Amino acid sequence: MTWGKVGAASAVLAGAALSGAWAPGAGMRDVEAAANSFVVCAGRVITSSWRGEWDIADGIIVVRDGRIEAVGSADDVDVPLGLPVYHYPDATVMPGMVAACSNVVGQRSGDESIGAGYSALDAFNVYGDYRGILAGGVTTVHIDPGWYRLVSGQGAVVKLGGEPGSRVLQSPSDMTFNLGPRAYLPPDIVEEVYPSSGAEPIEPGVPQRPDSRIGQYLALREALDSSVIGTGEFNVHLRDLSAWWQAGGTARVQVNDAADIAGAIQFFSSNLMGSPVSRSRSNSNGVKPYLVGCREIGDVLDLVSDANMGFVYTLPSPLGQPGGNLGNNPEARDADITVLSGLFEAADEGRVSLSTGSGASPSGLRLAAATALRAGLTERQIVNAITSVPARQLGLGGRVGTIAPGADADFVVLSGAPLSIETHVLKTFVNGVEAYSIDQDDEWGEALVVRAGTIWLGPNNWLHDGAVLIEDGKIVSVGQRVPTPPNARVIDAGPDAFVTPGLIDAYGHLGLAGDQSAIPPNLPLERLVGYPDVSAGRVARSGVTTVLTGPYRFDNNGSRIAAIKTWGGSREARVVNGTAAIAFDVRGGNPRSLANRIKQRLEAGKKYVEKWKKYEEELKEWEKKKAEGKLEGDAKPKTEEIVEETAKEDPITGRWSMRIFGGPMPNEEEGEIALKLTGSSIEGRVTEPYVPIEHKIIGTLDGTHITGTIEVDTGGMGTPTWEAELQGEDFMSGTAGIEGLATVNFEATRTSKEAVEFKVSKRKRRTTGKDGRPLPPKVDESLEPIRALLNKQIPALVAVSSADEIDALLKLISEYELGVVLLGAEGARDRTDLLKEKQVGVVLPTRVLRQDDWEWYHQGDDLSRRGIPVAFQSNAEDGARTLPEMALYAVSRGMSPESALAAFSVDAARMFKLDDRIGSIAPGREGDLVIFSGYPFEAQTVVERVIVGGKEIQP
Repeated sequence: MTWGKVGAASAVLAGAALSGAWAPGAGMRDVEAAANSFVVCAGRVITSSWRGEWDIADGIIVVRDGRIEAVGSADDVDVPLGLPVYHYPDATVMPGMVAACSNVVGQRSGDESIGAGYSALDAFNVYGDYRGILAGGVTTVHIDPGWYRLVSGQGAVVKLGGEPGSRVLQSPSDMTFNLGPRAYLPPDIVEEVYPSSGAEPIEPGVPQRPDSRIGQYLALREALDSSVIGTGEFNVHLRDLSAWWQAGGTARVQVNDAADIAGAIQFFSSNLMGSPVSRSRSNSNGVKPYLVGCREIGDVLDLVSDANMGFVYTLPSPLGQPGGNLGNNPEARDADITVLSGLFEAADEGRVSLSTGSGASPSGLRLAAATALRAGLTERQIVNAITSVPARQLGLGGRVGTIAPGADADFVVLSGAPLSIETHVLKTFVNGVEAYSIDQDDEWGEALVVRAGTIWLGPNNWLHDGAVLIEDGKIVSVGQRVPTPPNARVIDAGPDAFVTPGLIDAYGHLGLAGDQSAIPPNLPLERLVGYPDVSAGRVARSGVTTVLTGPYRFDNNGSRIAAIKTWGGSREARVVNGTAAIAFDVRGGNPRSLANRIKQRLEAGKKYVEKWKKYEEELKEWEKKKAEGKLEGDAKPKTEEIVEETAKEDPITGRWSMRIFGGPMPNEEEGEIALKLTGSSIEGRVTEPYVPIEHKIIGTLDGTHITGTIEVDTGGMGTPTWEAELQGEDFMSGTAGIEGLATVNFEATRTSKEAVEFKVSKRKRRTTGKDGRPLPPKVDESLEPIRALLNKQIPALVAVSSADEIDALLKLISEYELGVVLLGAEGARDRTDLLKEKQVGVVLPTRVLRQDDWEWYHQGDDLSRRGIPVAFQSNAEDGARTLPEMALYAVSRGMSPESALAAFSVDAARMFKLDDRIGSIAPGREGDLVIFSGYPFEAQTVVERVIVGGKEIQP
């Protein structure tokens, strides 16, 4: 089932719930609804009803006070107000199963061949815990006194859940007869005398029938005559047999051999029972027989069609262990389930039910019944044979074994089709109360199985008719058949469904809430992550399950990029990698100077990494000595001398008065800027006159030469750049402008500064603990992402535009042997061989097509054809929700659809070294899936369902 298919039912229920919540003066009867009053909305409801619909798609069941009040589709059922609603969109709900044969109670232990006075109910514990059977979906069972005496006693029908006082449905329900070798040769009846004496001799035992096949019918006839006519002595068994006979009760005849089946049909359906005298005193309707067992009924099918009785075929069981030995007797026969096709043909299906054998637990009834598919029976025939048919045979038709108005609210929630061996019982309700839930079993974690017509495992690697198992948020198994744990929720998306990994936005700003400031590298973005908000929900429901979140503008020293899930119940569940990349922007300036700025950060990072490597080596050596017992007993803490040195003089920091002249300016302008130097990086703002738009002056000092950009929205005209030369202390001159549009000259004089002569200071720091254990270096959050980059744990994401910038960057990256991902990279088409050689990926610009030399250029198509991995970006917060449509357009303009899917998943994950967690459907990966109605890049295809971390995002 899909959410689209249960939309009508959900809408009705939601409307009812809202109406009930706001209805003026809603009645207390509705508000204070009993615990066993509620509404169920399920993907499929099987009613097993003999009247009305048998199978309802997207069905609704209304339960009131433990009984079914209404059942039908959303169009047919008026949902009451104020009742809780349970949604099972992928589940099948069917009636609680009725086991016409069970081992819930043991056999009675008396020696009497005619033991009509024994009652199976006496052995039933109404307070018992039967969850082991309820876990199989069986809610009602027949209990009998046993299979080893001619008349073993009175049976009963009971429920296995509910209040103790309501569990007995019918007692006695029938009189149990056993025909066949197990009833032969009962022991003699010996009346023992206590105390024995010469005056009271012990009489010899009284023999009992039967001792042969023909003798069992003679014994039955004599017993019936004696019970009705009387023997002169009180006998409780004859008394109860007489009462049953005269009331025209139900005869439960347990029989397996073909000859005994034929004899039973003739004996119990004719006037052979009893003498003329006893028959004259019976109920005018006669007894109502049904046969149980029927293993060899295939040999006597010619007698079945005319027999006015029901049949309970006990299925071969148990299934969970080997069967018994048949030996060398050629007459010995094993059960042959294929006889069921003839039995159902000879007797109308309303007279045949299925059950497990008397020695087997009825918990396996559904699976055992499913094997009847081998006989060619239909799902409807089999389901009826374990629900409504046995209920009618046991005299409880209309009350149990069906989901119909007025019936008891006994039903089962299944994870899939009722006869699939991979389906499991999720919940069992008895009298409208949950009697069993798979959630009660602590053995199982969370599990989800997704089945679909096609599962995308990679470019041109499709798994047809496949399934995925997700446990505790991770993919465990992928294949055409996967394990189905008992607690698993099963989504059967259908043969047309197409499943892909969760889609990846390779650069976006989800969670920044409009903050467009440049975030320095010491601030982890993962701290912004909490419970998903409305924006995250929009993105998640589009199929984008992971966003590489970064600031709108990168800090000169780099900014962190975090891989964040779009959905999840906690920060831990949503953060894939808090630092998935370190980002720089080298666009618009002197490529050599900009590359050198990154190099300075890398050199600082190298020193930082060396400190950590030294610490790790020392720690390893210390642990080795400790394990070998070679540590010095009086080890004292060691110290090292720390030399701190900062810049002697800052030629940039302060306020600068400047004048702008030349170029297109008709008049000279004056103003003031504030600049700050950090290392070689410059950052500033215009302070006078007031500038009403967000802007930022950034630059890099290289000796006395300065290059930089002005980050400001120019309406698409380009990024302003500036270049200057320090002409002496506190004075600079240079140019600024937008390339190809306008350039102006400027001069600036520093009017104030905080010039500080920093002295070299020395201090000591402990390098070991009291036990000599090495102490780690101080963590520098601003260098931590550089450390991860140099250790090849993450790539650098670098925004570039021209081919020259790409050249300068790749030269630097090659020097340090680092991973890099290009952002934008409009000039990549001129360096494809180099990019392929260096295995560099490209995050494509946000525009699919752009004009280059007056021609339309499709960068995604061009680069992917040349073997360069690409990825899509939104460069927005919740704008990522439209990325699937953008990819659809890219495909429509020539890009390979398989390359587009890879760009959305596995290629994006590999670029950021996340492919061991996301981007593909394989064991060990995160349980992030998107279920499409068809191939993703077809106009009619829609996202039907999204799963993040093994949990479905609700619509």
